Amino acid sequence: MNNEMERSNLVAAQFAAEPPILTHDQAVVEAEDIVPNAVLNGTMSAQGKRLLEYLQRGDNPQHAEKKTEERRAAIREAFLYGTMQILRNRPQMTATEVMALKSERLKLVAPFLVRIQQGLATHIARRFAILARAGQTIPPPPELQGRALAVQFVSPLAKAQEAATGTAVLQWISSLGQIAVSMQRPDIMDKVNIDAVADVLHGAMVKQPDVINDDDKVAQIRQARAQAQVQQMQVEQAAQLASTYADMAHARQAETSARRRAVP
Repeated sequence: MNNEMERSNLVAAQFAAEPPILTHDQAVVEAEDIVPNAVLNGTMSAQGKRLLEYLQRGDNPQHAEKKTEERRAAIREAFLYGTMQILRNRPQMTATEVMALKSERLKLVAPFLVRIQQGLATHIARRFAILARAGQTIPPPPELQGRALAVQFVSPLAKAQEAATGTAVLQWISSLGQIAVSMQRPDIMDKVNIDAVADVLHGAMVKQPDVINDDDKVAQIRQARAQAQVQQMQVEQAAQLASTYADMAHARQAETSARRRAVP
């Protein structure tokens, strides 16, 4: 439909730029004679009446362009082009706003999403099995040897589903924070598993394994931080004890000096 409307616009533009010429049967002027600065003999009668006219079609190119743009907008909306335009025109959007927008779009494509993912997941699982039998896949690490492996299909639409989960998690934490402030219950935040929240938000926003540390690395970092804190506390305690001992020594010295001055 859009192509046909565009063709009509081009035809109308061509009629406007080069309209048909109306002449009588005995006209000696041809189309190639009508050029700038040309003298067209025989196109006026002795009484001053024109013997050559252009066909006026009365086209309205603005109306045609408007209808074409409406059709283009409908096509963009069908392919969710508006979502990308919003993200491009509003680079200052927060992560929560981006995930909320993806969640709304996901509701529109939900009926088609299930069928698409089911078909693609089956196709990818079969292809993985063929490559595995042919020895074309990388062998699993030792801890996964002998265990059944499942193929997980990750697509932009699947990421949109995870974005909805990330939005819900952020809303839940925000609600808990409001309860903690309004009801004077800061202990309610103890319900939040920070590590689990970090994993969920990583999957919803990034899905890039390089930007997140594994559990062993996190344990090492936390252990090193705890040891550094213990050492810092020990240094502070030692400094405090040294200061206390120095004060006590100064006090004893002052007391001894006072006694010596008091002896006659």
